[in-house]
Amino acid sequence: MRGLVISLLLLISQASQASRGSTESYCELKSVAANAYGACALDSHRDVVSWGKAYSTSTGYMPPPENEEYRMIDCGNVVCCGVTLNQEIKCWGGNTDPKYQNMVTGSIVPTESNFVSVSVGVFITCAMREDGSLTCWSNIPANINGMPTGKDFVDVAATHDGACAVTKNGDIKCWGNHHSHGTGINLEGDFVRIQMGHTTGMALRKDGTVHMWGRNDHNAISGKPADLANVKAISHNHYNPCVILEDDTVQCWGRNDSGKINIPSGTKVKQIHTNYSTCYMTFDDKITCIGSDAITNVPTDKEWNGSLNCAPRYLFVGTGLCPGNKQTGDISEVGSARECRSRCNANFHETYFSVWDEDDAMKCKCFVDCDVRTNEEKYKTYEVLSETVSDVLAENDIMINTCSATLVLTTGQLEDMTTERDTWQNRFQTAEEIEKERSEHATYKARQQFPDTEDQVAAGMTLGSNGNSFMEKAAYMCVGSIMGTLGMFMVTYNKKVASEESQLLLEA
Repeated sequence: MRGLVISLLLLISQASQASRGSTESYCELKSVAANAYGACALDSHRDVVSWGKAYSTSTGYMPPPENEEYRMIDCGNVVCCGVTLNQEIKCWGGNTDPKYQNMVTGSIVPTESNFVSVSVGVFITCAMREDGSLTCWSNIPANINGMPTGKDFVDVAATHDGACAVTKNGDIKCWGNHHSHGTGINLEGDFVRIQMGHTTGMALRKDGTVHMWGRNDHNAISGKPADLANVKAISHNHYNPCVILEDDTVQCWGRNDSGKINIPSGTKVKQIHTNYSTCYMTFDDKITCIGSDAITNVPTDKEWNGSLNCAPRYLFVGTGLCPGNKQTGDISEVGSARECRSRCNANFHETYFSVWDEDDAMKCKCFVDCDVRTNEEKYKTYEVLSETVSDVLAENDIMINTCSATLVLTTGQLEDMTTERDTWQNRFQTAEEIEKERSEHATYKARQQFPDTEDQVAAGMTLGSNGNSFMEKAAYMCVGSIMGTLGMFMVTYNKKVASEESQLLLEA
């Protein structure tokens, strides 16, 4: 049933939306960010709420634009920017330094409306367009020298006075003034996300491992755990690199004066943003900031935007193995479910994989379909969402909260669907009664006994040829009506399909 909904959603959306063509999504939606002196976050209405050091317009600080709703936000040293729901770039912050003011309100800030993400550094900000192309702006021309052209990128990160980006092929390209951390490099690999610290670069590979380069200021490189693996999100905007692991716990290292990275052991987080201080959001949508005294006073009268499009892009189906005749490839040994997903076919919406522990290692098996499963609980089976389907969900603002998410619809929406289903059911019941009366009519019986070709076709549709009753056909039409309506509702109204008070409709 879930595959049917996703298929219908895909077909409806393909007529009106183009896929961004991005690679796997790794918890990249940012709704909380810290800078050198304060922090900001998106509330439940997607408005920006700022707190921290007392700014005023007399010091050159520009407050967040009013009456704007945002997809994501990011902060650098003293400047913050966001991408609005209309895909425009809006910036705020700064101080009396004209270079910062121009980065916020100057003519160099793009005025287009086709952006999907933004990354703020110190004297440079970069943004990625919907088509995978990049743009950067700075008051210092050398900071954007060598910026690549083309529509080949999936992530970008600005630093002090340069930037780096990840291509669709997983390579890293850098440009700008470098600021002593080697942004002049070009790396080949299977990278999917990138972050740039003060003098250090940090990139996430598809297999969940992390690569770092540059200077070792603040122990950003030497402090990285030797066995670091199973990483699904990274953050490194100044002093302290932090990562979110597959189990949603956090590991941080680097400079720790003022307790900037003293996050309680075992804390599970949705997202984290590190800068001079560190802010993170837990799964109850609460925000905590640590480090500078000016940043710890997080407003308590707000409900925060905790929606998260989190990857890897697969959904937990249940325990047990799929049919053996649907297996593709051999059993392989992997380090995580993410790696297994990456090894399996991701180009069709009904692709499945299973992982299990055996001989002190995790094993991986791929399947092209999974209509039934065995009852062996040691196997965990997941359904892969293709790049195209995942992009459709993201483009229509339909969020997958976790890798084992459940798609739901609010009670009111479900009642509307149920009403429509009942209407169609009543219509078909009435039609069946009419057909029953027709079949008892003498003339009609005679036509059944001596039908012509046209009558045979009609009899097959109304009386149930090939072993299918009229009501069975009607039931299929009912289901198709409801699922089509559901898909259209999702696309038309851009509804998130997850909330605590929701009525369960589809289970992953």
